Amino acid sequence: MSRFTLALLPCLAVLVAPASAQISTRVVLVSHRVANPGAAPMESVTAHCILPASNLYQEVLSWQIDPAPAHTQTDSEGQEVVVVPLGTIPPGQCRSVRLAAWVRLKPANVPLVRKPAGVEPLDDLVRAALVADDLPLRLPRVKPLAEKIAASKTRDVDRARLFYEWMAGHCHYDIDLKDDPADAVLAGVPGSCTELAFAFIALCRSVDIPARLTTAYVNRQDEQPSTDWRTHAWAEFYAEGIGWVPVDPTNRLNYPRQDYFARQEPRYLTVRDDGVPLDEPPDPAWHIVFVTTATPLPTMAISRTAVWHASVGRTDETAFFVSACETLRKAEEEERLAAVQEWSRGRQPLRVAFLLEATFDPSAKIRKVVLDALGQARDGTLMIPLMDMLKSEKDESVKAAILAAARQLLDGTEGEQRALVVGELAKSRNEEALKLLKGIWNDSSRAVRVMAAQMLYKFGDKPAVHEEYRRLLTDEDDYVRVLAALRWSRIGTKESLEALVDFLESSVDWDRRRVFETLRRLSGDGFGYVPAARPSGNRAAIRRFKDWVAKQPAIRAPASAPEESDTPERRE
Repeated sequence: MSRFTLALLPCLAVLVAPASAQISTRVVLVSHRVANPGAAPMESVTAHCILPASNLYQEVLSWQIDPAPAHTQTDSEGQEVVVVPLGTIPPGQCRSVRLAAWVRLKPANVPLVRKPAGVEPLDDLVRAALVADDLPLRLPRVKPLAEKIAASKTRDVDRARLFYEWMAGHCHYDIDLKDDPADAVLAGVPGSCTELAFAFIALCRSVDIPARLTTAYVNRQDEQPSTDWRTHAWAEFYAEGIGWVPVDPTNRLNYPRQDYFARQEPRYLTVRDDGVPLDEPPDPAWHIVFVTTATPLPTMAISRTAVWHASVGRTDETAFFVSACETLRKAEEEERLAAVQEWSRGRQPLRVAFLLEATFDPSAKIRKVVLDALGQARDGTLMIPLMDMLKSEKDESVKAAILAAARQLLDGTEGEQRALVVGELAKSRNEEALKLLKGIWNDSSRAVRVMAAQMLYKFGDKPAVHEEYRRLLTDEDDYVRVLAALRWSRIGTKESLEALVDFLESSVDWDRRRVFETLRRLSGDGFGYVPAARPSGNRAAIRRFKDWVAKQPAIRAPASAPEESDTPERRE
């Protein structure tokens, strides 16, 4: 029997403003998809999924799952681990395990003091599992660094805090579609949120502090409908007398003025790896879903989404979930088509979630109808799903419908929502997405131009990117101009370096400091420049920077250059 897992690497960092602490009920449709892009059927496909349970971050009020599990186990965290038969998956089709969960999200804030009543100590089996080595951790390589960082402290809480602060000053965030081990991330290789979480776990475990992974679906727009096409991840460590403590290295890097040690925001639906093997394997362990099939050496693609909405009536939403799941399984195309047309006109909270599900329908006709409806949804978080669909879609008419939907989303939004769409397009790194953004420098919204300046470099060294940055450097807004220079320099052309050096003469202290930090990293020399001094006092240093640029045919930012937050903080 073949076995596949849905690894958590990499995942998008959470680059959104903190959600409100107000507790209200959300309904979330979580979908795990198993697709067969191969030429032969996949037989006896079975998914093994960990389902969210009430914990520090959430209260799970109820849930519905489809198809019905054949078997269920409960792990030590109280999470249901379900075995769901998906049958045979024909070539070019997919099957899904869908979970509708009604949840209330909670801000996590763990007091770092021993609890008067005490905390139940970890079972020996649990502790052994949570200090063990694993493929992404490579504890022997991490241990010398961990011992050096934590040498001055004896309490686990204090040592974990030192690890957290050290990572904030030495680690970098980025998505590079690789699975780098913990020692590489700690050495400066940019890591995804999961890679950074594993790096923290490795530091802890290498000095015998139990630590584990928390994976989360993200509510990216608070009370507004939103789609999370990836996940977020952070770590938890165990402190005697205190219990489990959340630590989010990624959010610490992206929001340096906020503390994510023993704290987490109320915008996540989480699943934990409890570290304890199940009585009846296989165990998803580090993964959200584990898939088996009787087909030898299958070609398999596994993906997931979480679509969020404020709940307006659990009974009606449950009925809609059951009905919609049944509809998507109907053999008659016309029945499925009639249903998606009705969903596109309706107001059910879960309707967009099931329209997304219908984009995987085997009928190209249905997929095109659905895409037109999604283009009118005015939800910027749909852009990443659309761009991902574009990569795997084979029907040219459906590809055209995807691009039309993306254009509808871009043109049909404004202000902050339009800025969100621009950012999501850039994150996709898709050539067609870059075409959609042609002329974005001329947008009337400052928020959109700021986002373009922040994100266009993700498309890489392309003529269209350089042209957009040249235009952004003529923007009427000083912040747009300096941000464009900073981000353009990541591509590494001589022209972008010249633009950076010009900002060393800015009258704004923030501009000078940030530009100098970037130039010093690229050149390996500060040339005597003093950011706190006025430009008139730095003339000789500025001249030396200009001489350095003049000698460079083209400079490429080093692979380990830090990935700054996509929401940079600045004193206006």
